[in-house]
Amino acid sequence: QEQQAASPPQPVTPEQEANIAAARQQAFAENAREQAIASNLRDQAMKHERAAHVANVYAAQQQAIAENAKEQAVAANANQQQLAMAANAAADATNAVAEAQQQQTADATLAEEQANARTHPAA
Repeated sequence: QEQQAASPPQPVTPEQEANIAAARQQAFAENAREQAIASNLRDQAMKHERAAHVANVYAAQQQAIAENAKEQAVAANANQQQLAMAANAAADATNAVAEAQQQQTADATLAEEQANARTHPAA
């Protein structure tokens, strides 16, 4: 096998130096751009997290308000039922008083008729 003699290093030309510098600048610019995109994405993710947290807090507040309203509705319904029961009881008591008064009037009328019959017997 023939071995090629190692060629001596060639000096870098000004054009090659300019190309290397331009490639380095381009790589640096691309790296900076990628870092800016990553930073922007992190910022957006944090904003979305904060917005999600706020939405969760709001949803929890709305849930609590709804549960409170439901409890108040249940309590109001129970109060309405109690009022209706009390009104029915009052109506029953009024009816019972009226019936008792009618019975007393009838009893008094009967007693008066019986007393009249005894004091004035029919001929």
